[in-house]
Amino acid sequence: FDVLSLVRSTANMGASDSKYIFRHRVNQLVTRPISATDHGFWKLVFISQLSTEDIFSLVQPSDVRRLRRRQPTNLATLIFKSIEQLHLFVTDKRTDYTSARNAIRLLARLVPFVFENGRFDSKRDVEEDEVAHASTHVPPGLENELELGPPKASSPLPEGYDFVEHFFWQNRLITEDGSDLLFTELGDKPLNIPLGQLMMQLLMDACVYPGFTIPANSKAPKEVPGYPHLDPSKLWCGGVGVPESVIATSYQLDSNRIDVLRCLLACATQTLYERDSLYHNKFIDCFATHINTNAVTLCYSLLNVIITYNPRGSLPYTSYMGVYREQLVDGCLHVLLTMLDYGHYQRTPAPAEESADAASTHAFWNTLKNITDESDMKVLFTGLNTLLGNHLFASNTYLPGSQKTIGCHAEILLLLWKVIDVNKTFRARLCKKFDVCSLVTHLLYHMVLAMGEHTKYGILQITTFILLALSGERDFGVSLNAPFTKTLPIPLPMFTGNHIDLLVILFQLVIFQNKPWIKPLYDCMLTILVNVSPYTKSLTMVSAHKLISLFEIFSNPKNLLRSDRKSLNNTIVLLELFNNLIQYQYEGNVQLVYAIILQRKLFERLEAMLYDPTEGDADPNLPRLPPAVREEIHIHTISRMLKHVTSELETYYTENKPGGGDRGVLQFLQKTTLVGLLPVPHAILIRRFESQTHTHSWVSSWTWGIIYLRVTEPPMLDGSSIRLFKISGMAEETPPQRTAAGPAPPTANPAATAAAAASSSSSSSAGPSS
Repeated sequence: FDVLSLVRSTANMGASDSKYIFRHRVNQLVTRPISATDHGFWKLVFISQLSTEDIFSLVQPSDVRRLRRRQPTNLATLIFKSIEQLHLFVTDKRTDYTSARNAIRLLARLVPFVFENGRFDSKRDVEEDEVAHASTHVPPGLENELELGPPKASSPLPEGYDFVEHFFWQNRLITEDGSDLLFTELGDKPLNIPLGQLMMQLLMDACVYPGFTIPANSKAPKEVPGYPHLDPSKLWCGGVGVPESVIATSYQLDSNRIDVLRCLLACATQTLYERDSLYHNKFIDCFATHINTNAVTLCYSLLNVIITYNPRGSLPYTSYMGVYREQLVDGCLHVLLTMLDYGHYQRTPAPAEESADAASTHAFWNTLKNITDESDMKVLFTGLNTLLGNHLFASNTYLPGSQKTIGCHAEILLLLWKVIDVNKTFRARLCKKFDVCSLVTHLLYHMVLAMGEHTKYGILQITTFILLALSGERDFGVSLNAPFTKTLPIPLPMFTGNHIDLLVILFQLVIFQNKPWIKPLYDCMLTILVNVSPYTKSLTMVSAHKLISLFEIFSNPKNLLRSDRKSLNNTIVLLELFNNLIQYQYEGNVQLVYAIILQRKLFERLEAMLYDPTEGDADPNLPRLPPAVREEIHIHTISRMLKHVTSELETYYTENKPGGGDRGVLQFLQKTTLVGLLPVPHAILIRRFESQTHTHSWVSSWTWGIIYLRVTEPPMLDGSSIRLFKISGMAEETPPQRTAAGPAPPTANPAATAAAAASSSSSSSAGPSS
């Protein structure tokens, strides 16, 4: 029917009728070929006044799948026209944003389903057709003009045809007659680069478009000394590099930014439809791995929006206002994490120099790595720590529910992990200059909240990884001697100690849950404790008994003799921890010495297992450790200490009947000297965490799992065809449904890999300084 008449009728009708017209266009695309030169048809697609929610509801996943299967030429033309609209918007400096918004929203809707492998059976296609046909409502007066018949069942694409590779990266598509449809011109200019690359470049340009995503008349300077490639006039928000007060924003700018970020994320989702998380994603590759002003400035924009977001309200319950800002923060987190997650060093194990070269050409890695200014690192730390502390802050309010709990804690943990992994300067400064004790408290609180649920295993693991990486810094252990004075809304034993006491108590609490999914993290937690032990000035009696309780479990003869060596390795680490405290921090840790004396039979039993039954007066029924592992059990320091101190205590009790109780014993132990009695102090062994391929693979899979669960409004992803991970509770023969359980944990054991990496990358020193 006549296009002008339809335009006039659309103008006279309400918004709901406009949706029907747009829906009719979608149905036409599915049912019959539409010429690329039918300008009236395509113009109406892009001038419709529709919101993001409208487009996502009017273009269903089944529509995109049927387009790809039965009308791939129409699908290719629709995507091409959307890219063309973006190109015209960017190059012609248009001020009417309707076409650009629709193009961006359409790409965000179409692209994820284009990435699917397209293996759909005919039964499912028929069912989807019937549902779509039955649910389509026709506006009055257009019943005879809208073609709502079911689509044809034939597919013009040959079996195994790679739509994404041919269309996005070769600019061609096979037609029904077997010929190639070539996309060689964009408007009146030749197209000399792949459409996929052009689309990502245009989205990058849209991120820094004046009046659309950045202020039209920015008062920020054009450059900042010491920050190459950063253009402050193109920043979304101040923070790192530029003070926050310099750059203004608005609701409309945030709305457009959310649309562009959603589209960028959609283009990055190709990884979800591959089995390997280290897949070479060309879309991310051409977007993130080229250092230029726009890419670097966008990285700062995403980071600054995140770290300057303060979810705390000035008054009770006011934190629930400003939902749009939280949506923008979520979008920034998801795009930034996907860009940081991608890299050449992940796909193949590379030497250190090759990994360094990759980082130097990766715009997002390079940007994070170069944040070395003291004030900027302070802003970065404060922002991340404030967001991580939101859960604890919201749980400690006087008025129940008066503080909103943000939903992006997992993403913030991932971002913190990425930052300390890429920026070693920031990691060292965090441990030495910033409030690392506050950060540790927040991390431990998240760990405890996650320990009881299998679905939160990822949070438990990433917090452990962060603490493991930080524990490789000497200043981390020194800083944790600060007194712990906060109140946590979790059941804790009464103690007055430091943050190392808190580490010990909560690690013991997590380990004693005895959950099968937590067991791979035992060695990581004990490695953290042994790393900080040389610098531990004092432990309370509570945490000392917690350590002994762990030793009692792992040193049990049945556990020690298991073939997997897990309990044996944990016992070896705990013995090293005890030796560090006795050799280097004896005077401040007499509580631990007293706890060892009270449970000396555990250590005597372990020592007896090192000798054959014929040696000494050991219990002949006690099992013995194999000779090959006996040299790994370094119990001599504890044995000598027990022999000397026990003898001294007998004299003390004889001379001080009835004695001064535990306090008197502790005072006596503190005055007792072990100089010349113990073996020569061993060199301090610090296990430094180094990321490995398995660790990166797990982090990548979990990152995408979090994104899948969080991107729900509007829903952009469908779990039925995702191959990167398994969606819990989703059977292949059932319709796709998003479940709360989310992606199942990977079968690999990155925790064990992390501990092994920490053990293999170690450094020793003569001893800690006080």
